[in-house]
Amino acid sequence: MAGSFQDYLEQIRSASPIDRVIGERVTVEGGTMAVCPFHPDSRPSLSIMTSRGAFHCFGCHAAGDVFAFLQKLDGLSFRQAVDALARRAKIPLYRATAHELQMMERGRAGEELVEWAARYYAASMTPEARTYLTDQRGLPDGILGAAVLGWADGSLCRVVQSQCGDEWLGVLQEVGLVRPVRNSFTGEVRDQLYQRVTFPALRRQRPVFLSGRSLDGTEPKYMHQRGVRAPLYNEDVIGPDRVIVTEGPLDALSLQAWEYPAVALQGGARESAFALLRRPRWVFLCLDADRAGRDSTLRLCAALGERVRIVTLPDGADPNDVYRSSTRAEFQA
Repeated sequence: MAGSFQDYLEQIRSASPIDRVIGERVTVEGGTMAVCPFHPDSRPSLSIMTSRGAFHCFGCHAAGDVFAFLQKLDGLSFRQAVDALARRAKIPLYRATAHELQMMERGRAGEELVEWAARYYAASMTPEARTYLTDQRGLPDGILGAAVLGWADGSLCRVVQSQCGDEWLGVLQEVGLVRPVRNSFTGEVRDQLYQRVTFPALRRQRPVFLSGRSLDGTEPKYMHQRGVRAPLYNEDVIGPDRVIVTEGPLDALSLQAWEYPAVALQGGARESAFALLRRPRWVFLCLDADRAGRDSTLRLCAALGERVRIVTLPDGADPNDVYRSSTRAEFQA
C-alpha cells in the first residue's frame, strides 16, 4: 500500500464520520448530542463535533477522536480500533511493519499520557492560580474549564510512577513533560512545567500539547514540553471565514471570552501554522504591540498575503491588556 501509516489513518478518518460511527452504537438526538455510553446518562450529554471529528461528554468528560470512541466503548487497543474502522469502511487492512507498530503504540501511549497529564493538572488547580486567571487576567470561570487550564504542583512524576509504573514514567520523559533535576546524581526528574499555570493545546477537543506560564515572573515566562514543537494554540476554532492570531494562550482566551475565533502562535510562526492559517478567508493579526510582535506580523504578512488584516494595539499592549481595559465594542471598532 502506497503512503505512510499516518496517511492510512487519515484515509480511515475521512471514511468514518464520527457522527455516523457513534450513531451506529448509541442513540443520537439532533445529530449533535448522544446518550453517553461511558457513564449512567439520564439525558444526552455526549457532544458530537462532526467537523472536528471528535466527541466530548459534558458529564464524565470522556473525549477523543473516532478511534478513541471505539477503544473506550469496546475495550479495544488502538490497532484493533483501526482495523475495525478499516473493515467498516471496506478499506484493506494495513500490514504495518514491526517498527511501525512499535512507534504507533508508543506514540498513542504518549498522546494518552499528555491528555491525562492535562486533566490531572486541571484537577490540581489551586485558588492562587485560579485567582490569577480570573481576577488578574479577567478570564471567566467557564473559559478555564473549557480550555482545561490547570496547575503543575510538582506531583505528576510521583503519581504516574505510583499508579502506572516506571515504564510510563519513561513515556513521560519521552513526550517532554519531565526534565532532569539540575546537579542531581540520582537521575531525579521533575515536572517540566513545575509551579506554572498549564495551558493545553486542544485538537478535536483533546489536549495534545502542554505549555506553562509562571506567576512570579520566573523566566522564561512560558515553558513548553521538551523537544516538541508547539502547535497553534486553540486551532479547533479555525473555520472558513476569519480567525484572529495572537501571540500567547492568555491573549487567545481573552478574545475567545469575547466570542472571537482566536488562536495563539506560542512563540513562533512555523510552516505548520501557516498551513492552518491559509484556511480562513481573512486572518486578523493581533500581536503584541512591541518589536517582537511587529517582526512576527511582518513574517505572517509575507507568508499569508492579501488575506491578512492588521489590528493595531496601543504601544506596549497585548490583547489581554485590551480585554481588561476596553469593551468588546471598542475592540470590534
